[in-house]
Amino acid sequence: MSWVITGQEAGPLGLLDQYGGAAAAYSLRNLSLYHADPVVRVRRDNDNAEQDFTATEVSDGTLAAWVGAGNNGFVRTWYDQSENGRHAAQNVNASQPKVVDNGAVILENGKVALDFDGTSHWLVSNFGSTTSIPTTTTAVFNKRVSSVSVIYDGYSVQSILYDNIRFANGSLVSGTSIGINEQHLSFALYNGASSSLYIDSQLNASGNAGSNGVDGITIGNIRNDLLPNYKLNGTVQEIIMYFSNQSTNRAAIEANINAHYAIY
Repeated sequence: MSWVITGQEAGPLGLLDQYGGAAAAYSLRNLSLYHADPVVRVRRDNDNAEQDFTATEVSDGTLAAWVGAGNNGFVRTWYDQSENGRHAAQNVNASQPKVVDNGAVILENGKVALDFDGTSHWLVSNFGSTTSIPTTTTAVFNKRVSSVSVIYDGYSVQSILYDNIRFANGSLVSGTSIGINEQHLSFALYNGASSSLYIDSQLNASGNAGSNGVDGITIGNIRNDLLPNYKLNGTVQEIIMYFSNQSTNRAAIEANINAHYAIY
């Protein structure tokens, strides 16, 4: 682990400090040692008030106290930590994923998670332009049902869907099944015939996933709700996207993520 000394304080560098250049980065932890901005904007359901919260405030009880006992908190905006301003948002109250349930933050393996109900919840960010391959995306998630669910969709049919594992960037590549009600880490390289998908640091699928570009991201659903029955029933804790081939950094990126979430 790399450390940096600032004045009299030392601390570990974050994932984005060590592997920079992310196109978009969504997490409930700080992905950089220097990140002090809010990570989410939350709406509480008793009065629909909204407030921003930092990663520390999400986990130290501040968020739960603000939402209040017996109330629920929903994420209106999941802020992009890449500094590119590609925030994922949902303006429709009924479609916002939940982060506080009955006054308590939702946890997955001891870490705060966004809960998607499989019926109405999803977040979206339109990047405003289309990029070409390669693209690399990591995700930390838990899927609760065996039916097809979308963890994320990169707009130009770049998505990961799980019943058995399938990922696509214009062409569909199938892999082997993974368990439901389990926390997983995916690392997907979308690079035409050289595409590959790793689950929990193990190669799950490879082949030609297509060559479509990316012009946004939908979290928990297919692009623009085109297939509403594919909404995610499960949780998401982190998604990081690079407009580059990060395969040489795969093991180190996975190790950083796994060290925080203890997935495998």
